[in-house]
Amino acid sequence: MWPVYGLAEATVAVSFPPPGSGIDVVAVDRESLKIGSPARITSGDDPKATRLVKVGRAVKHMELRIRDDHEAVIADGLVGHIQIRGDNVTIGYYEGTSGDGVEFTEDGWLDTGDVGFMHEGELVITGRAKDIIFSGGQNHFPQDLEALLESMPEVGLGKAAVCGVRPATATADEVIVFVLHRRSLEEFVPIARTVRTRIAEGAGLALSTVVPVAQIPKTTSGKLQRFLLRDRYLAGEFDAAIAGLTALAPAPTDAEQHPAGAIERQLLEIAQKLIPGREIGVNDNIFELGTSSLVLAQIHEQIEQTWPDQLAITDFFDYPTIGKLAAYLESKLQQSVSV
Repeated sequence: MWPVYGLAEATVAVSFPPPGSGIDVVAVDRESLKIGSPARITSGDDPKATRLVKVGRAVKHMELRIRDDHEAVIADGLVGHIQIRGDNVTIGYYEGTSGDGVEFTEDGWLDTGDVGFMHEGELVITGRAKDIIFSGGQNHFPQDLEALLESMPEVGLGKAAVCGVRPATATADEVIVFVLHRRSLEEFVPIARTVRTRIAEGAGLALSTVVPVAQIPKTTSGKLQRFLLRDRYLAGEFDAAIAGLTALAPAPTDAEQHPAGAIERQLLEIAQKLIPGREIGVNDNIFELGTSSLVLAQIHEQIEQTWPDQLAITDFFDYPTIGKLAAYLESKLQQSVSV
């Protein structure tokens, strides 16, 4: 195995490591991977770490540089847009543009659409600029989120794509998950719930929607073409499926919806205030509702004000419904009184 970096516009050759060097991996704090910021090298067992492969130095007759959002060339170790020029780089596209974020700069360099940084003289790729999702004050890379879903038997390897969609007046992205599914919408309902839960628990992200698709578009080399799904979503192609899934959502019974005691009622009021626009029942899994890590922290803060030092934020993962959390909290309070 010999990891290299290339793209069609550069005759598939940009950077190569020394022959025989094998695979060299660097662990980086994923929260540090913002354009213009230093990539913070960390240990592989850091829970915030993402492991990235070094792909060598520029080949002969090729130059590469890293630029920030303001088109300034930045130093090694800083994350930015990867740009190239050289004898093997195309001079243009036949009858148009690439359609995938690859374009030429005013000074003649090709902006690859990829993001990365230089580490110890070698290039490290972090992802594609158009694919980066900004939500909850953090950058998220879709491949990290897709990796969370690969182990699910309902999804599997290469059968999910995650995209960020930015509404016109919004400052953050809505997170959309597309899942390969060729059966009925009724069979997709529990899959969508599980996907929401996995992303909420694993990445602390609230999903806007989970969409079944008959095909996950890929390039001839097997790379996901997330932008095509994003364009189809914005064009309204999946509106009917989304409406159908909404209609299939089971209506909660009165027993499921209404709190049975004072603690359940107070917890439900807190959750309802911080998760607006969703009718929450006492038996609803808050992670299936798409609760983000930020909202979870806010809910915990409100609970802490009423019942100090009784619940840890990790208790939500063991008791993810209002009913279960209330029962656990009540037992903790009774233990405190007996002591």
